Amino acid sequence: MKTLNEENSFWATVLKDKNTNLAKIWEEFEKSNRQLNSILEEEQTMRRDLRNFQKKKDSLRKQVYYLYEKEEKEQNFSPHTNQGDEPIIHNSQKVKEEEKS
Repeated sequence: MKTLNEENSFWATVLKDKNTNLAKIWEEFEKSNRQLNSILEEEQTMRRDLRNFQKKKDSLRKQVYYLYEKEEKEQNFSPHTNQGDEPIIHNSQKVKEEEKS
């Protein structure tokens, strides 16, 4: 039979081994937790960057539409016609036409 000291020594060794294993497991857990936190921070940064990119894209799209509409209006406008309707007759032309009549 084992003596009390031997029994205590045996259990002390078992506990020490278990504590060592627990310490290793805890260390791995903390390492994994730090990695997870790092990944979550990275995801938040990416989401913020995506929102900023979408805002910038929307702003550029509005500018493109504005410029497109402006260019379209300029192309449709002719100095000789009134927005594509009938020709504009200046006063000097009216006088000449009246003189001819």
